[in-house]
Amino acid sequence: MRSLVFLTVVMLILAFAGGSALAGTYEFTPTPTNLWDLDHYYYYSWGFNINIPANETIVDGVLGFDNINNWAQEANNQLYIHLLDDPAAGTHWYWDNQGGGDNWSGAGPLVANYHDGNAYQAVDLNYSLKDLGLLDTFKAYAADGTAGFGLDPDCHYYNCGVKFTVTTTTNAVPEPSSLALLVTGGLPMIGFALRRRLRK
Repeated sequence: MRSLVFLTVVMLILAFAGGSALAGTYEFTPTPTNLWDLDHYYYYSWGFNINIPANETIVDGVLGFDNINNWAQEANNQLYIHLLDDPAAGTHWYWDNQGGGDNWSGAGPLVANYHDGNAYQAVDLNYSLKDLGLLDTFKAYAADGTAGFGLDPDCHYYNCGVKFTVTTTTNAVPEPSSLALLVTGGLPMIGFALRRRLRK
């Protein structure tokens, strides 16, 4: 009897415990994909539409740079990256004549202030909004269907492409057959076992 009750409980756990499961990934890339190689004479915005199905929940967003490298080794080289709430759709550049500083300061939370460490070597960069504590902010920004990034390179950052990847989960709803199992089999059997134990 104990083994039968145990088996029933295991089946019920399997039926209901898988409440969330990986739903999929959504990838966004700017045009051009390398954002004009992030020329230091400009600063840039990249806005995109993001429409996640209602039954899915965003669990992370990762901004990636493929093979990014700096053209010169200078101590003041910086790449400022900000999360933006409602940037203009598409990619846009704005002239700053290689001005120093962060043109997106105050426009949205800072995702990264990248410096190559004067190493002059190509690297892949990946910034997880979840790891940075910015996931809830991003979800709030994306709630109206738009979000994006602001980038200000204070040097020329060549790269082979920029990509933003959103990962979601979905909340699984128990199937009618699982509910039937609970009502017609699981609960009566557990109740019977408890009643028998109490009598003992």
